[in-house]
Order: sequence, then C-alpha cells, then structure tokens
Amino acid sequence: MSRFTGETVKRWVADIVDTLGRERRNIDELNVFPVADADTGTNMYFTVRAGAGAVRDLAADAPVGHLLDAFAVGAMRGARGNSGLILGVALQGFARAFRADAAPADGESDGGPGADAAAIAEALESANARAWESVTEPVNGTMLTVLSEAARAASGAATEDGTAAVLACCVDAARTALNATEVQLGVLTRAHVVDAGGVGVLRLLEALARSLDAPVPPGSVRFSRAVTDTETEYGYEIIGELGAADTSRLTADLVRLGGTSMVVADGGERAATVHVHVPDRDAARGGVEAINRYGTIRRVRVSSLVAGRGAAADKDPGLIAVSNGSGLTATFALAGAEVLPSGKDPTSMVRQMRETIESLGARDVVVLPNSPITLAVALDIQARNTIIDGQIRVIPSRSDVQSLAAAAVFDDTAPLDTVTAAMTDAAEATRHGEVLVATTAGCNAVVGSWQAGDVLGRIDATVRMRGRRVEEIAGAVLAELAGRGAELVTFVRGEACPDGLVAALADRQGPDVEITVLDGSSDSALQIGVE
Repeated sequence: MSRFTGETVKRWVADIVDTLGRERRNIDELNVFPVADADTGTNMYFTVRAGAGAVRDLAADAPVGHLLDAFAVGAMRGARGNSGLILGVALQGFARAFRADAAPADGESDGGPGADAAAIAEALESANARAWESVTEPVNGTMLTVLSEAARAASGAATEDGTAAVLACCVDAARTALNATEVQLGVLTRAHVVDAGGVGVLRLLEALARSLDAPVPPGSVRFSRAVTDTETEYGYEIIGELGAADTSRLTADLVRLGGTSMVVADGGERAATVHVHVPDRDAARGGVEAINRYGTIRRVRVSSLVAGRGAAADKDPGLIAVSNGSGLTATFALAGAEVLPSGKDPTSMVRQMRETIESLGARDVVVLPNSPITLAVALDIQARNTIIDGQIRVIPSRSDVQSLAAAAVFDDTAPLDTVTAAMTDAAEATRHGEVLVATTAGCNAVVGSWQAGDVLGRIDATVRMRGRRVEEIAGAVLAELAGRGAELVTFVRGEACPDGLVAALADRQGPDVEITVLDGSSDSALQIGVE
C-alpha cells in the first residue's frame, strides 16, 4: 500500500486525465442535466487536463499540498461548463485539507497507518462542502450527491480502518450513489441514464484509489445513450474568472437575467469564478456586463448551447481576444472568443496569454490583439510556440475596432488558413483612428510639438491632429476616416468621452450608414472604425 506522497499525486493526475480522455464521449452521451448539450465528459476532461498542465513541471518530491493546490488552481483556470467548474471547486476543497496551515498537515505525517486515511477522508469532506456551497440551487441525483455519499463513507471508515479500506468504501459508496441517480432525478429517469457528472466523480475516486495501490471494488455503471431532442437550443453559457468580486450582487443580477445552473465559486484571495446558463443573446450580453460591473474580469467566454454540440464541443481553431470595457468584452465573447483584459505589463500578458492558449484545448488558436503592446506579446508567443501541437495565428490588429471587424468573420468550423485570411482582410480593411488626451509632451513631423493635456487625433499609428477639445478632434478624425465613404462606423467610448459626443457624430452620417456604439476603457477618449 503506497503512502500519499507527491509521486502519488502525480500518478493520480495522470490517471484521471487518461481515464476521462478515453471515456469522455461515453460520458457526453449520458448528459441530460442541467442541459442536454452532450458535453459533460468533454468539460471534465479539459478541466482536469488544465490542472495536469499546472502540475506537469513540478517535482514529484514537492509537498503534497503544493502539488494538489497547483492541480486545483489549474483546473479552476481551465474549468469548462457546470460540471468542470464544480469539479474544480471540489479539487480546491480537497487541496485545502493538505495545506501547511491545515490539520493534519499533509499525507506524509508520521501518524501511523491511519494518517493518510484520516487526511484523505478530511480532504473529501472539504471537497464536498466546497462543491455544495458553490452551487446556488443544488439538486440531489447529481454529481454533488455522488461526492457527498463518497465523503460520508470515507469519514465513517477513517475512524478505524486504513487507507485501502477508506478508499474501497469511498469508491463503493460513490458507485452505489451514481446508480441511484437515475431514479432520484426525473430528467434522468425519463432518459434512462445515470448522472454524467457523477460518472466523472466516480472515475476521479477510482483513479485516486489506483494511485495509492488500493484495490478498486468490482462493480459496474450502466452506460446507455440518453434519449433527447438533439435539435433543441438552450441559450448561452457564460463562464468568467474575476479578481475582486461582489459575488452576492452578481448572483442576484444573473438571476434577474434568467440565469440557471449557476455556480459561483468565491476564491477568497484568489480569483472568483462564475458559470451560468442564460436564455438568449441579450441575456448573455447582460450577464457579461454584470460580471464586468461587479468584478475585475480576468477572462470570460460565452458559448451557444445546442443539444448534441455543447459549449465544450471541440472547437478548432480557438479564439482569444484582448480587450477592456463591458461592451467590448461582451461583443468579443459573443463572437466566440475567450476575452482577456489588456494591460501594459508585457510579462503578465505573456503569462496570462500562454495559460489561456493552453486551457482552450484547441489544436490551433487565433489571437486578436488590440494594441501594439499586445501584438508584440502575441507575435513573440507565436514565434516560440511550445504550448500547443498546432499553430498560433496572430491577426495584426492594433486597435479594438480592427479586432471587432476581424471577430465578426470568425468561423470555428472553417479551415485555419481560410479563417485567418478572412480575419486579416477584415482588420486591414477597417480604417481606424482614436482621440486621446496626451499625458506627456511629444512631437512629430505632422503636427509639430504637443504638451500634456493637449487633445490628439491619431489615425493608424500616426498623430495627425492636435487641439484643445475632444469634440473638435473627434470630428476631424471621423471626417478623414469617412471621407472615402462608409457603410459601417463603430465608436468605442472611453471614460474621457464627453456625454452626447457620439450621438452628435452619428447624426452627421447618412441614413444608410450603420452605427455601432460600444463602451471601452482604454486610454483613448474615443476610438473610431470605418468600414
């Protein structure tokens, strides 16, 4: 019988990734709750695979708590769907019991044969508590029930028995609970299946037992294809990672938008994560704006939920957009992008972009930068790609309005070369300019010198106008951009944009010109794109 060491953790992680990788399609076919979108197995697989990526380069002799914490953090960062997020939260709870400040300290204590047994039982109780707390409306007959019964059995066995007995009781209880889910939840009964997420929990526990060389009790789970209406649409899924967040007010807003299947995991000093299903595009846009309103977005994505092709259906290529502002974030997310906030620190941008590329799970990835800084970061990552087996393609967009044009033609079902050619053409065909207030003095050959506080008009990358009023320079920038004709004009308002300015500029356009207005939070008072 093995002890619970760092080497054990690494074996467990490798085993569960391999197991879910082999079984994810079978688990997908069981998926009818909370949405019959056939993606639970795929969601859970990509979640644990992201966790495995965070553990891969850590030494096997590292403390157990450190390895488990990395696994949980990576899983949360790459969590997909309702089941993936609940699994990530459970792994957080499991890891918490092995932190240096927890009791018992870790699985390598000298407490005799029962030391690992007690630690694992406590970790499962912690995992169960965290998972139930994260779901706003928990339901019996789901993966929560399977985890709960497993934790209860482990706690009962840990008082007298060793680790092997604890894990045997845990796995046996999980399998019994899983088989009972078919009669506990009406939607499962009608489809003649057990809960898909519960299968993932059982496989996680079986892998844990194998990693410790504990015998896995014999038994079976009945796999059969769920009977569902594969043409039904189920709205949209939003999943976002936030920094500081007012999760109670966010939850209330999402409920008002018709949000269901909601999981809100408050990470404390770490990122909070939210997952919710909403009924339509308007609610999805409102949900992203609520996330932006009540928290600092670190990343967010929106996926259409269609039975038979869920949010985690293999998408190739994947899309990443870098942007700020609630309107921009929602628009990019609804176009199928995973949205990262832009920043001025290249080091943090490199780390965040690399993590996101890996967690997408796509063979190929397309990146939409929004500034010269993020473009340089993305091109460097592309040139040094060791993250994915496929290709990273960077669209040369230097502004939000160019990225918006490119995102509008993104198609994750088309070949990579076709997609990137269309997106590049769209970005390059968008004439773009911005109005900004200078923060330092400067000069160029076009306008001469300027001082801090002057209002500048920049077209492409060159300052071409200088003045004292935002309204004056905005009118001049728009006149030059639209001078050769316009079918679509996009305005992205910054915090320094005067009230009423965009409406006044829009009124100057002809009746056949389509106007789009979005809120951003860049250094520009106003960005303008003309197509």
